[in-house]
Amino acid sequence: KYWRAIHCCRDGAVVKENESKEEDEAKVLLNPLKLSRCIDRAYHEASDTLLHMLLHEYGLLSSLRFMKKYFLLDQGDFFVDFLDGAEDELHKELPHVLQGRVQNWLTTSLARTSESSPLASALRCTFQNKSLRDTLDDLGRRHPRKSSSSKKNEKRQKVLAGFEAIAFEFKSVPFPLSIVLSHSQLRIYQLIFRLIFFAKYVERQLVGMWSDHQLLKAMMSLRSACSPTFSLRRRMLHFIQNFVYYMKFDVIEPNWRELERKLNATKEYCSNIKQSKGDDDNMMLNGQF
Repeated sequence: KYWRAIHCCRDGAVVKENESKEEDEAKVLLNPLKLSRCIDRAYHEASDTLLHMLLHEYGLLSSLRFMKKYFLLDQGDFFVDFLDGAEDELHKELPHVLQGRVQNWLTTSLARTSESSPLASALRCTFQNKSLRDTLDDLGRRHPRKSSSSKKNEKRQKVLAGFEAIAFEFKSVPFPLSIVLSHSQLRIYQLIFRLIFFAKYVERQLVGMWSDHQLLKAMMSLRSACSPTFSLRRRMLHFIQNFVYYMKFDVIEPNWRELERKLNATKEYCSNIKQSKGDDDNMMLNGQF
């Protein structure tokens, strides 16, 4: 599979094998130990070559940073700008949401961030028919079955609002980045996006409510009557802010730093391997071995 991917990346260029080694290869096939070592060597060579191409030629790390910015909502100005335009539309019930209008705000917000990644042109919004909780419940069941009671619950289920159903996806992921950003991986990113987006949307609504409550506090006749409401809003806002902080800085950020560290280490490893191979070739040509 690795060599097939490398073959496609190189526009069908086939790596020619040395014909003088045919007799040695025949002997390797007759020796199980040598055959095993040969397979391991070919596997590591193919994986190193493909990884080097993904990191150096196709910008794998920058593509993952793009996913972090927009699927994990790491870029705050994009989220604020996007919701400033699309909030009224996302507040509607799902059947009444104009997806084209939301997509237009998404494209405009991306343009304002000056995003240069090739994935930006392929990013689009979509709306799911199931809530995040129902989707996770279905994933938790190996063989989901529809009983009569579940069908009744579906009929009674409330219609989702736009902000509950929105998700991001790509029209297509260019090869070979699609090896890493596969359909299953994008599905995980979508689920995390829906959770963070919903939490940050609720936080935004509570902050707006806080602004409204400042006007009510100026009215002394209503201040005492609304005191329980103020207290409840304060506790809700405190909880959702801590929840968002926990997701982004206690869960996502440490794991992202670890992933970035490993990829950078791998990038240096690939460069060192490539350099050492070049040194070995030079030494062989110069007769040092």
